[in-house]
Amino acid sequence: MTTLGIELSGAISESPLFKSSSDKERRNLYTSAPLPGSIEAIAWLAGPYMFKREVWLISSLPENQHANARLWLAHQNFFNRTGLERWRLKFVANDAEKLRVVRSLKITHFIDPRLDALVGMSAMQHRCLFDQTGREEPKLDRIRDTATGATIRVMRDWDDVLRYMMHAVP
Repeated sequence: MTTLGIELSGAISESPLFKSSSDKERRNLYTSAPLPGSIEAIAWLAGPYMFKREVWLISSLPENQHANARLWLAHQNFFNRTGLERWRLKFVANDAEKLRVVRSLKITHFIDPRLDALVGMSAMQHRCLFDQTGREEPKLDRIRDTATGATIRVMRDWDDVLRYMMHAVP
C-alpha cells in the first residue's frame, strides 16, 4: 500500500501564515489562498487512481498555531474540496515526532518544504522537497542524501508533484 504525507505549512499554504496573533494578521487567514494547484492536485492524488484516500497532512507547527491552521483549512473548505477526512490531519511538535508519526502511518511518499525534515526520513524512498521559490536548491531537480545515497526530488510547484507521482506510485 502506498501512503502520502504532506506538510501543510509551506507546501499547501504560505509558511508564515499560521503565526497570526493580532486581529489584522488573523484576517490574512481568510484572504490567503492555498498555493496554486495544491487543492486540485491533492484531490487527484487522494483519488482512486493514486493513493486511494491514503493521504495525511502531518504538520510540525507549534501548538499555538494549530487553531489558526484549522481555521484556515475550514475557510478553504479544504477537506470537502480534496475528499480527505478531517482526522487525517496530524500536528507534531518537532521533526523527531514527525518521523515517528510517518513511520507509524507507514508513509511511503512525503512532500515537505524543509530539506532537513526530509533528510531525517532517510528510510523513505520517495521524498519530495517542495521548493517553489528556488530558495533551497535553485538549479537542481534532485538532491542526493549523503547519509543513504537516496534521492530527494525537488518540486517547484504542484504540477511537478503530479508529474513525479504519476511515475512513483505503482
